[in-house]
Amino acid sequence: MIEGKCSDLKSEAEHPPGEDKKLKEEVNVWLRQAQNMIDEIDSIKTEFDQRRTLTLLSRYKLGRRIAKKLKDVRVHSEKGRALPKELFSSIPRKKEASAIRPATTQASFIKTMNEVLGHLDDERKSTICVYGMGGIGKTHLMNAIEKELKVTKKFKVIRVTASKNFNHERFQMEIMKILGIYMANQHVTYNMKSEKLSEIWSNSRYVLIIDDLWQKIDLGNIGIPAYKDNGPKIAITTRLFDVCRDMSADAKIRMQTLTKQEARELFDANVGEADGEPHIQDIAANIVEECGGMPLAIITVARAMREKTQKELWENTLTLLKASAAHEIRGMETEVFERLKPSYDELKDHKVKMCFLYCSLFPKQEKGDEIFPKEENGDEICVNDLVNIWTIEGFIDKAHNLVEASNIGHGIVDSLKDKCLLEGGTKHHNNVKMHHVIRSFAVWITSLPSHEGGPKSKFLVKAGKGLKEPPLEETEDIERISLMSNDIKKLSSGPNCRNLVSLFLRKNPITYVSPSFFELMPRLKILDLSATNIESLMISPSSLPMLRALILKNCGSLRELKFLGQLKELVILDLSYSSMITLPCEMQNLHKLKRLDLSYIDAGLIIPPNIICGLSSLVDMRLMMTKVMWAKQSEPEAATNATYGEVAKLKDLISLEIYIHNINCVEEHVPHWPWSKLERFKINIGQFPLNVDLPCARQMQIEGGKHYPHGLKVIAARTEGLGLHEVHGELVSQLVGDLKGLEGLKILFFRSCRELECIVDCRHVGENAMENIEHLNLYMLPKLKKLFEQVSKVCLKKLRKIVVQRCDALKSLFSSEMVADLGALEYLDVRNCAELEEIIEGEIEKSSTQGDSKTRKESRIGEFRGKKEERTKGDLQDERSTEGDASAKNSKTEGPLQSLRSLKLSELPKLKRIIRLHTLGLPRLEHYHQFKCPNLSVPNCPNITGRNPRPSPQI
Repeated sequence: MIEGKCSDLKSEAEHPPGEDKKLKEEVNVWLRQAQNMIDEIDSIKTEFDQRRTLTLLSRYKLGRRIAKKLKDVRVHSEKGRALPKELFSSIPRKKEASAIRPATTQASFIKTMNEVLGHLDDERKSTICVYGMGGIGKTHLMNAIEKELKVTKKFKVIRVTASKNFNHERFQMEIMKILGIYMANQHVTYNMKSEKLSEIWSNSRYVLIIDDLWQKIDLGNIGIPAYKDNGPKIAITTRLFDVCRDMSADAKIRMQTLTKQEARELFDANVGEADGEPHIQDIAANIVEECGGMPLAIITVARAMREKTQKELWENTLTLLKASAAHEIRGMETEVFERLKPSYDELKDHKVKMCFLYCSLFPKQEKGDEIFPKEENGDEICVNDLVNIWTIEGFIDKAHNLVEASNIGHGIVDSLKDKCLLEGGTKHHNNVKMHHVIRSFAVWITSLPSHEGGPKSKFLVKAGKGLKEPPLEETEDIERISLMSNDIKKLSSGPNCRNLVSLFLRKNPITYVSPSFFELMPRLKILDLSATNIESLMISPSSLPMLRALILKNCGSLRELKFLGQLKELVILDLSYSSMITLPCEMQNLHKLKRLDLSYIDAGLIIPPNIICGLSSLVDMRLMMTKVMWAKQSEPEAATNATYGEVAKLKDLISLEIYIHNINCVEEHVPHWPWSKLERFKINIGQFPLNVDLPCARQMQIEGGKHYPHGLKVIAARTEGLGLHEVHGELVSQLVGDLKGLEGLKILFFRSCRELECIVDCRHVGENAMENIEHLNLYMLPKLKKLFEQVSKVCLKKLRKIVVQRCDALKSLFSSEMVADLGALEYLDVRNCAELEEIIEGEIEKSSTQGDSKTRKESRIGEFRGKKEERTKGDLQDERSTEGDASAKNSKTEGPLQSLRSLKLSELPKLKRIIRLHTLGLPRLEHYHQFKCPNLSVPNCPNITGRNPRPSPQI
């Protein structure tokens, strides 16, 4: 049968007799034609199943189609029998074949391989999923694992490739064929095959390797049920993290890129002797770095440079890579980008595809050449900036307001990260970045015509190409232009860009912009001149009638914008990190403005009266760490300066970031701000307040002060996160002492409170003032002796995380009385406390370790579980491999800290013990870190579960 022959050939193709062998072209042609016939037969079957009741004419037509197809199959089967016995031909190459692929001896490869093998050996885990972008080496990893399993003979290995066009019946037949199960009788149904397969599967030690899975499949329905307790295993590779979730993987492993050294070794193994030339070595190193550790890209570029010794050719290749024009390098389009394209095609929605392509407009930055030096983001892209642009462009069109648009936009970013098309930022939690090769791929997509998968609108991406002048030719039909990171100094004559929607000129040394430059851009919606050297900006009266976003972030020389009043359609204005001195009075005419960012303006900013209250549509206003010359209503300065009272008139405001440098100004107007509508706020108060991002939507940070006015308590009553810097103990008690006023307070952050001896004196506060605190961070409190005074009144039953650093007078962290209330504690990090001797002080009574009563214990467990939904994304990611852990659920160990997952103890020279117990059961502990604690004696910890703590402790 043709299907059997086709399956045999595919199986042989997946396991060639050598790495230097490939199927002959005539065999490949026969296989493609056979597969087309099989697909057509499947289509006829489906049509028959859907139309059980056929007319006589329909039966006749269907019969003719079947007869013709059977004839074609017979002819093609004869051709199959005539195929040569030797199916493979040699691949000509000058080096050893083993050097072409990533070496299985490389450290990162071995680490990932051992991680997968470890999970396969774990009797509690049945499904292991390895995910990562195309070309990163997932299939190569599975090849190595398959070989290792065949050598050790721990499992029998079944290997199948799923691919995008998945077919359950074909998948089932392929597995049955590998297992030697033949059920050719025409009366054997799919379910009968499933039962037979399930019977064999459950009675042996198999590992099913499913390579390149793109969707959830019901393996149980196919006949491969999931087994725990040392049963058969399933190992999956995929590009989509959603597949890992949908397949209920017990372990999810992201395939990492190669290290610099490994990447260079792989490049050298494939390029031959060319990069050994002294004048080429440094260029080769830079080329390897531009490949970003992606094995497929490294191999392809190396092959393209074989036997090329001219320095100019190597420099040109480096230039192409840096300019995201890698498609011009031989082999990159066919070998790399065509393999990545299915990931792009998986983005079903056209607007989501446009969101992805938009990321290509932001170029990779060179080291030490960050777009925003003050933020040090490098080549990372702020998610908020992306979402703002997507919203203005109309890619997010189902939102009723900017907050909804932001939520949808963050969801799109998350989905692109799950598909490995974007990566999370490392410099800020709200940043993303694009892998170098993925960016080049996206630029290539923008160059394709729409019928080949390219976008309907035209892009011009010439970022980072060293341009001295903007390219004025052939721009009439372009809709989106990125000229970021070039060497353009002047914008003189304006190009004819009548269809232009977005123009990005960020990171150019522009000092002059002609007022007429924008005259022939009537449809322009987004103009980004961030990180340029302009001192002022003028446009002609008829220019930019449709402009909706003006982004002038980090223009350190910018002092005036006299034309703002004519931008009637403006929705977003970003002047953060500029040197603006005075806002133009005409700004009050921007009645459609919804987002205004005036943060981090170094000089004192003058805002004339009536500007803020004139921005009647404002939804999001940011004045973080900008010293605005606010006036009190009763003072003469109110005639020339804005007052805090204007903020109260912004009826649509739902997000506010503001710096109040004078704490005495809070009392007059702040209580009347629209607090009930504010969904998000960050208020910094004092001369030099903290400016940390607490993981919550509503936060206030205070520096100093001798007394706190009523207006400040109004803010505190609506705050989830409170940061205190250089405050006295009695002031802390004033703020956190009233339970009724602070029911929403979840995070407390103390820093440099040099006179603080306890964070809260419970004699002056409500009995349950701390009961909702989840995070407690104590940093540089040199006189802190204890956490609480009169500890019997403290209730910490929701505390999940505590970090203590440089509290040198502290001798113990928790008292024995507090232990019963630490049932929800998951994360404990203590560092650099010179006098600390114990984590938990005093003898622990049995009743303390088990809770005060059954009712209290059940209540605490219920509240702890309820908090699961409120955890941050990072917490949820940490739980992925531990949820459902049977050992943790069934643990009956006694002792405190039963929920502890992470314990870090660092540079504690006098620490003697964690607790005065010989044995400490920590059933959920996943991570243990101990560093420079020379006197620490740890108790036995027999119930470590989940991931291996480091080092494997006796705690």
